[in-house]
Amino acid sequence: MGSDSSALIIPYQVAIWSLQLVTTNFPDTNGTLFSPAFTSPETRLPGFVNGPDGPTDDTTLDLFLRSIAERSEWAEYKVADHTSEEGPSFPYIVVSKSSPAESDLAPKLRVWVQVIRTHGFPVACTATNQQATRQFLALLGKLDADRGWRGTLLERLVITLLPRYNPDGVAYFQRALASNLDPNREHTKLAREMSRGPQAAAERVPIIVRSSLVTWLPR
Repeated sequence: MGSDSSALIIPYQVAIWSLQLVTTNFPDTNGTLFSPAFTSPETRLPGFVNGPDGPTDDTTLDLFLRSIAERSEWAEYKVADHTSEEGPSFPYIVVSKSSPAESDLAPKLRVWVQVIRTHGFPVACTATNQQATRQFLALLGKLDADRGWRGTLLERLVITLLPRYNPDGVAYFQRALASNLDPNREHTKLAREMSRGPQAAAERVPIIVRSSLVTWLPR
């Protein structure tokens, strides 16, 4: 590389928000989003407008999962065995066309979908984690609202949906775990029980496809 230290410097690109560019390149899809932030805007956290909060707290998220499971034969509400470092639980949903007992024997593609760690600056990380959670809830809401689409998917799939990987980070609006460990790095070490929990839960299910929802923002 020689003695010129400038050769090692990689300048950051500054992201500039342009409503005109966004609306030009990403036209309105005319779709309806069925997540709580859109169907029940009164549940949005006060800080969502200015940025220090995401729109959906753990209580609203949990009630949304429970409400769908309680009125739907195709959805089963569950709570993971592990908790976060500060105690919040990890509710999740299993969706299948048949009952849970029957689905264990059905020859279907088994899919695990979870909202997981994020990349970028710390505040942007928390914002993108919330975006991924909203996308997750919108997916679950569409499964609930669109019977035909749901039926087509569940003819072939059994889907486990874990909506939030780091509830402590969401509560504190930070990227890190409550212990201040970076979950991206900790994910490779599995030193914390909270990191091992989702891995252990996933390993108990004969998964064929595993997907992690991540929304990335530029630095």
